[in-house]
Amino acid sequence: MKNVILSFIILLNSISFSHSQVPVLNLSLDQDKNEEMVMQHNDIKLTIGNLNLKAPFLYKGEITPFQGYLVKLNNYIKIQKIVEGCQSSCDVLIESVKLSYEDKLTQCQTQCDERINIISKENDLLKSDKKKLEKDLSSEQLNKYIWTAASFTTGVGLGILVYSFSIK
Repeated sequence: MKNVILSFIILLNSISFSHSQVPVLNLSLDQDKNEEMVMQHNDIKLTIGNLNLKAPFLYKGEITPFQGYLVKLNNYIKIQKIVEGCQSSCDVLIESVKLSYEDKLTQCQTQCDERINIISKENDLLKSDKKKLEKDLSSEQLNKYIWTAASFTTGVGLGILVYSFSIK
């Protein structure tokens, strides 16, 4: 995808009138910046997808093989269709990924709501069990106080009774 976009940008940068007075940006792959040392430039072949374009190197003041832009109109239309095709396929892919994640988010939200409901019900049950246990504890404490008082009273009464029998 990067190669297609890069090739397209380079191709668009190379579009100019054949006898234009506008300075042209020279892209050179050579490390040597000195133009006087270059004796001959090779033609290049642009490949975009399955489209192959010959791009001849034109010297300043050289007559072009055809009138018009450096890129022929039918090649420009082919490039435009390739780019539009890439864009539409990217749009379809983006829409597909978006729908997939929306479905996953909806499913996750539904599962999350179910887990929250289960935890909420368990929390309510635990609260009711806690209240019941607190009531049982308070009634158990009351029973222990009553039995302690009854045992104390009975013990004191028996102690007095045994003491009174033992003195006689």
